[in-house]
Amino acid sequence: MNPQIDKLCGKIAYLGLNSHTAKHYSADHIPVIKIVPYAKSSPQIRRAIQYVKYSSHAILTSPSSTSLFFATMRKQRYLNNLHYLCVGKVTAKRLLHFLPQARYSLAATETGEGILPLVASLPHTARILYPHSSLSRPVITDFLIKENKQFVSYPHYTVKPLSPRPSCFTPYKHIIFTSPSGVRAYAQLFPCLPQKMYWCLGPITLKEFQKTSNIKANLLPNI
Repeated sequence: MNPQIDKLCGKIAYLGLNSHTAKHYSADHIPVIKIVPYAKSSPQIRRAIQYVKYSSHAILTSPSSTSLFFATMRKQRYLNNLHYLCVGKVTAKRLLHFLPQARYSLAATETGEGILPLVASLPHTARILYPHSSLSRPVITDFLIKENKQFVSYPHYTVKPLSPRPSCFTPYKHIIFTSPSGVRAYAQLFPCLPQKMYWCLGPITLKEFQKTSNIKANLLPNI
């Protein structure tokens, strides 16, 4: 459990995608978004499957994206040859679940910007595969272009909001968000956000919350 949360009283709701992570916070899992993968027959997925055999590196930005990447590429023997650039320790842990001997580097900070120094340090011969959400910010793709890297950047899923009853959040004093999409989905449930203790995983999620409400939110370090 995170020490910041450990000192708090009251029930906790975790709005991210990962029910296992919710347990680390002693929180109830109430997802407000769902991942909708693109079909393997989609042009961008087919292109990525062809490109993986030529790739030297892959960028993984979240546990969910990592799981989907390996589900799509599971029959590709070339995955063992890649060096992975991971945003966040939880993402790296998910990578090792699929490839226990994987070679990887960890971003300095758990944002898209945190991966940029790793990308900049790659040799000019690197060939990079970058799967991401259709809603992701273009910061990584823009940097790959700026650095004149050889890469394939492609959306392999999108995110759709769920609609739990607003009343299901009434018993909870603390709400944990893990992504901007989760913040937006939660905000759609209420004409005005209820007064609670809000926690945001990462500065980008916090920034999205601050755009949504004047209620104070706390930045929650990853576990």
